[in-house]
Amino acid sequence: MFMGVLGHAVDYHESRSIVDRVLAAVPAGSHLTLWEGVDTSAGLVSANAAYAGTGGVPYVPRSPEQIAGYFAGLELVAPGVVPVSQWRPGGGIVKQVDGNGAVARKP
Repeated sequence: MFMGVLGHAVDYHESRSIVDRVLAAVPAGSHLTLWEGVDTSAGLVSANAAYAGTGGVPYVPRSPEQIAGYFAGLELVAPGVVPVSQWRPGGGIVKQVDGNGAVARKP
């Protein structure tokens, strides 16, 4: 499970490398659960830039395409790579989360 932590790897290729190394170490049938903040949210991008300016550990929101890239070669569980709030079963009131994620199975 990677829940909002890969954005601390500033370089996307480095974060992909982390996921790839973990997936290489687990057997077929294992699952990857992951969500990250999206760069399509101007508020999130601005807040993270301001936070980084304080000397805090930077967090880099990713594009929806980059987040989907973490799941390359895996079998996505429905509904696939979507905004995190779409994963709430049964509907109901859900606070908007500026992140995308998915669950996928290693074949």
